[in-house]
Amino acid sequence: DSRAEQDEAPVHTVRLSPFFLSKYEMTQGQWSRCTGENPSMFKGRLSDPRPLPVEQVSWFECVEKLHRLGLALPSEAQWEYGASAGGPGTTLTSAGDREGGRHSPVGSEAPNSQGLHDVLGNMWEWCLVDYTAIFYLNSPIQDPVATSQSPYRVVRGGGLGPESQARVSSRWGASPALTESSLGLRPARQLDKP
Repeated sequence: DSRAEQDEAPVHTVRLSPFFLSKYEMTQGQWSRCTGENPSMFKGRLSDPRPLPVEQVSWFECVEKLHRLGLALPSEAQWEYGASAGGPGTTLTSAGDREGGRHSPVGSEAPNSQGLHDVLGNMWEWCLVDYTAIFYLNSPIQDPVATSQSPYRVVRGGGLGPESQARVSSRWGASPALTESSLGLRPARQLDKP
């Protein structure tokens, strides 16, 4: 990918244990039912047939609230596998309302071949792992998780930034306390091993 940044390399193979990844970004209604509040800047009506994703949620809040539900944020490798549909796809699959500076309702774009909607270009999505620019140089092959004690956490998906950021391999580090109107989440759950 000619637009790749240094922290996206080297290309490497990983193996993942079975997991579920939500087909949609978490909605404002789902977050509100779980927490009793809606922190989003761009609030939608809870009765809308195509609800808006929740935003302005910190990594800390996401980890705490999802844990109560038996869910988690995806690892970076899980997120990338779901976004790339198991292959090396790097194209924008969701444009959001780029001209209006707002994200689109969940399910606005057709799903990728994994059945996931709006993975690229709608929201930045929190991942569970620490952000380090050199993690890929020495990451393990099986279920890689960066635990570098970095002050930043990984976000993926491109948000409403430039189209060059709405690529599967694009990654960013953000403070886990950060709350922004283009930052949300897509829940995951590791499958129990037999």
